[in-house]
Amino acid sequence: MYFRKECGTGGTATLSGYPGTRTQDTPWEGLGCKTFTGSIALATDVAWGAFGIYDIEEITGSFVAHDSPQLKDVSFRNLRKLETLSLKNPDIGAFLDVRRLEELENLEWSQLWYSGGMGWRINITTISSFVIEETFITTLTADQDWDASYSSFRSLKTADDIRIETNPQMGTISLPELTSVTNSLIIGYNSILDHTYFPALEWAGSITLRGNGLNIHPASAARLDLPILTEVKGLFNVSDNPRMEEISLPALQKVDGAVLLEDNPTLRTIFFPSLETISGDVLIRGNNLSSFEFPALKSVGGSFTIHSLVEGFNCSNYENIRPLDIVQREAVSGTPHIRSMLNKHLGYAKLSVTT
Repeated sequence: MYFRKECGTGGTATLSGYPGTRTQDTPWEGLGCKTFTGSIALATDVAWGAFGIYDIEEITGSFVAHDSPQLKDVSFRNLRKLETLSLKNPDIGAFLDVRRLEELENLEWSQLWYSGGMGWRINITTISSFVIEETFITTLTADQDWDASYSSFRSLKTADDIRIETNPQMGTISLPELTSVTNSLIIGYNSILDHTYFPALEWAGSITLRGNGLNIHPASAARLDLPILTEVKGLFNVSDNPRMEEISLPALQKVDGAVLLEDNPTLRTIFFPSLETISGDVLIRGNNLSSFEFPALKSVGGSFTIHSLVEGFNCSNYENIRPLDIVQREAVSGTPHIRSMLNKHLGYAKLSVTT
């Protein structure tokens, strides 16, 4: 087979056609080296239903399989280190076996149109970029209908960036051991997503949930659970989620950016019991709020605006919001209204609560 003696040249080895000298499922078995220097790419005309490399423990570059519709099964049984695993539009219907993979910098899965259940085991604990988009994957953890020994991403603890978007069969998103996301955590446009749960997440650079749950069953509701999250170092944004009814952040103490909770039409209550500091603006509108509570809030760096059209909206907790020096109370057409303004050199910071 190609590059049998060289173990890589530092560039990209592109494999195409049918491996006539090997069996279809083990084209590189017996290569004889532990490290492949460079990247491996499968051409669009590969005729293998399965691809396996069983000797190599490290690929210094990437493994790329884009637009390879014949590919059903990928196996790297002894691979421990890889820079990028990039799969786009293979029709994987069996297994992605990287059971010994310990180091991976970038994961890119796009248009992964597998039929039935796919099992995989990726035991990495840290990653730079984690992207799963436009796939039919149902879960990031073990699929109970298949081999439970395939533990998927259960071991992932830290990431720089996570983006999980436009996966129409993904009803639950959970990474049970994830403790931190350095930059951004983005979850968007997953049409049946009803539960987002990161039980070990302590802090993140920013968190965005947008456009999820469009096709959830009418009798179901969506919720966000981050039970031990204490800090968001940038934006916290939960917007345009039509079935979002519950946001649970019992331990959150500090948001260093803005807080945006917009256009979640089934969200009725907001309760952030431990939140003390918000460095940016707060904008809460387009929700079906009947009450909100920020009992520990001491400081808001920007403006604070909350808007609800629900009759009987609970205003009893407004007294807990004192981010600025001057509080003025006004009754506008019998509707509770609080506004606070503090001159900050060239401008104003405003606190307004309206119904």
